[in-house]
Amino acid sequence: MKKIYLSLGIASVLALSNNYSSAQSFSFSPSKTLYATAEYGYNNVFDIDIKNEKNDTLMLSWRLLSNQLNTKWDYSICDNQNCFFFIPTGTTIMKPTLKGGKAFFKLNLNLQDIDGSGSVSFIVKDKDNPTDFDTVTFVVNSKSYFVPTKKTEEMLTNNQNNEFRVDIFNKKSSPLKLNWFVVENTLDTKWEQSICDNDTCYADAGKSIKTMNPIVAGDSGFITLNINPKDSAGGGMVKIYVYDEDENKYADTLIFDMNAFNTSISEFTIHNSQFTIYPNPAKDFITISIKDNGAKNVLEVYNIIGVKMMELPVITDGSMNKINVNILENGIYFIKYQDKNSNISTRKFCKIE
Repeated sequence: MKKIYLSLGIASVLALSNNYSSAQSFSFSPSKTLYATAEYGYNNVFDIDIKNEKNDTLMLSWRLLSNQLNTKWDYSICDNQNCFFFIPTGTTIMKPTLKGGKAFFKLNLNLQDIDGSGSVSFIVKDKDNPTDFDTVTFVVNSKSYFVPTKKTEEMLTNNQNNEFRVDIFNKKSSPLKLNWFVVENTLDTKWEQSICDNDTCYADAGKSIKTMNPIVAGDSGFITLNINPKDSAGGGMVKIYVYDEDENKYADTLIFDMNAFNTSISEFTIHNSQFTIYPNPAKDFITISIKDNGAKNVLEVYNIIGVKMMELPVITDGSMNKINVNILENGIYFIKYQDKNSNISTRKFCKIE
């Protein structure tokens, strides 16, 4: 059983400004303003979905309103059409979103071991109705309350239950009343899965709000994700938003990124190495940085069924390696490398149009 430790009830880790956009033709999830902590050692990804509320195709445009991110950080922005290694100042047109569909913003950020805080805001408009607009804002700081991390990324063991537990500690002087709901669940539908808290287990959690048993001061509650892949190769992600019922600015999103294989790739192990990839998802290029002098200077790229697609030379002194992925079909891929201690590490990325 894997454990992650999360503290709530102190400083705001990730908060929602509100749940509804003032725009009429689109709405945001989980919110149009995202407060988040960035963690050291890997690429942090923060995303906001934009849902089409029209009875027709939605064409969105956006432009930068304000960029106050720390200039020493390494960051990029992606929408559902493009990824930019810089943040453009002009107007950008997003890929059309069909009725009932979703577009997105993704902020990819690497702290480069630099403390700080900052924000970036964009104006988003319905291109067919420019008076219908709203703002998207990412507010980021580098102080984290997670040990070791708020994101679980694991290879599943086939034909047995895999349990991943998040302990949530109450740092308040009064009882902590927590609610949670599933923001997104893209796990393989062939897998057996359930989500439990300190009150109830749910075989199908849906997206309704759940209430945990109150946690007394100094004690902890938990959320667990249970999966049995049933020897079915696949992948997916669960995002669970957890918040203090009394002060909902004290909140965060737990991310479980799971994969199962029936090939040799299932033998890979994810290690906490200085191995970062961005942007993710990527359209044409990815940039890889490995801080591991003495590692083998070769990366291998596998598709989701374990077929090796590429073998690439890289520099492992922390330098940036820019790799062309335009030749790959759209989908999920894994990059494998072996460090100087012979540990095998993988990172996942998504190739998009």
